[in-house]
Amino acid sequence: MKINKYGLQWTVKIPTDFMNPIVLKQGGGLVFLGHDTTNIFWGPYLEIKAVMDRNGHVYSLPEKQWFFAKEIENICLKYGMHGEIHWYHELQNGFKFPKDAFERKKNGYWQMPMTTALYDKIKDEMDAYAIADLFKLMHFAKNSIYVDYTIDQPFLYIDNDTYNKLPSQWTIWDVYRINTNEYDNYRKQHEQLWYDIANARKTNRQIKINAFDPKSHTSVVYTEKVVYGIAMPDVLLQDEEQYK
Repeated sequence: MKINKYGLQWTVKIPTDFMNPIVLKQGGGLVFLGHDTTNIFWGPYLEIKAVMDRNGHVYSLPEKQWFFAKEIENICLKYGMHGEIHWYHELQNGFKFPKDAFERKKNGYWQMPMTTALYDKIKDEMDAYAIADLFKLMHFAKNSIYVDYTIDQPFLYIDNDTYNKLPSQWTIWDVYRINTNEYDNYRKQHEQLWYDIANARKTNRQIKINAFDPKSHTSVVYTEKVVYGIAMPDVLLQDEEQYK
């Protein structure tokens, strides 16, 4: 699959064995590994955790990167994420939650039982789990909103500040507006690699990506090397890179 995003053309390869990672390639020399998922605000994306050299050795990225593209939605559907994709669109279109379904808990957070609070708005329990999965991926907002499970039932928790700022019937966009800068900065941080690569391509500069061996924890620089006119992945130890 070819995807045009971040000013470049990328290639996405879906493995025949879904237990293996999805491969994202840029040109001939950069190979990234990750999996598909969906952000409650910004939609389907690939969460990239690692890079791979030409010998198949995998190096971890110090921080996961998010590759957003509309084409990722079809990949999510191939992986059976029908509930999450359906409810992503429902939430995008203003699905309303009742504020009075929250109950104040001793830890200072407000708790909403997602299965019972939404019983008249969802078809079955699986819908509640799909919605909970989308909120659960808001781990970047764990101090203000998170999901937990009690007796296998999903509960949504929000802090007191978030609760006080929500209207009586609220949507995910009310949550987004409360901490817009925090959410946008977190997204920018996890997309920066793609913009850096695009800028390096545009200015004909060598791409250098920090990574590490997950077994030895040795720090490396992931880059490209042209062999017989073909760009291929190359890995340098941090010390080697300093003397180039």
